[in-house]
Amino acid sequence: MNFKNTGITIVTAVFISILSVTSANAELKDYYSECMSKYKTINNSKIYECTGYADQKYKSTMNKAYNKIYKSLKVNGRDSTDAESFEKSQLGWLDYRDQQCGLEGMYIGSPALPLCVSSKNKERAEELMNFSENF
Repeated sequence: MNFKNTGITIVTAVFISILSVTSANAELKDYYSECMSKYKTINNSKIYECTGYADQKYKSTMNKAYNKIYKSLKVNGRDSTDAESFEKSQLGWLDYRDQQCGLEGMYIGSPALPLCVSSKNKERAEELMNFSENF
């Protein structure tokens, strides 16, 4: 038995498995950090500017993925209520985001609200992108 070839085969299989898992978990670019890196000093104005920029990107991605999933469920869902259930889950998520970020903004301070919203939108956009790959 040639252990060297067996080892290479195992390493190759593991590497391919890792690549497939990585590609299945879409991760959006960190637009906020990219924007903030342009500045030498940080203040609330720059935080608001960069969260606004990042949030615009994340919302666009989230809406595209949401629409893809919703349309597919409406046409090809296993049940006639799948699209409605998906819509309700998104509305529930929006309520969670707004309540959570509202509290963070109230108790942590003013930049916390837009930072929280942008962060939650990025997470949700990534979730929806991953889910949309099934349609």
